[in-house]
Amino acid sequence: MKNIKKNKLTIIYVLILIIIPLIGGIFYKNTNFYIGSDRYLSCKNPDELKVKLMDDLNDTPNGINFNFTGLSGTWDLIELSAKENNRITIDDNSKINSGKCYTVILDSDYNIIDKNNELDKKSNIEFDAIKNEKYFVRVVGKNASGSIDIKINNIENLDVSHRDFFK
Repeated sequence: MKNIKKNKLTIIYVLILIIIPLIGGIFYKNTNFYIGSDRYLSCKNPDELKVKLMDDLNDTPNGINFNFTGLSGTWDLIELSAKENNRITIDDNSKINSGKCYTVILDSDYNIIDKNNELDKKSNIEFDAIKNEKYFVRVVGKNASGSIDIKINNIENLDVSHRDFFK
């Protein structure tokens, strides 16, 4: 009789030890803490991008700007091919009215070079290309609304290409 009770308690404890971390993980992935984590911002297989409304899309040779509502997910907006020791300057004049939104610069191995939390302030991102490789300008959002305005300076030494929203 004591063995059966002991076995039932052991099973209950094991189930609790398994269920609590699973539930915690699910809640964590749906929080703003996870959206801003380096792991999420630099993932190789990003979540599907969803946007309720996007208008005034303007791709220029050196940047992109558009207004949006309800942006959730990730989008690699711009791909830069740079030669070693090129100085790259990115002007980020984006304005977010609500939600969470980040602009992230990634190297070809998806390591974060720099990131901006768009709610903080407008800023410039400057870095030197360490080697001949591609870099990505990524936007990551969760229920974000506002406008993205990103310009790449000194593009004469860079190959700049825009990545389609629907890819």
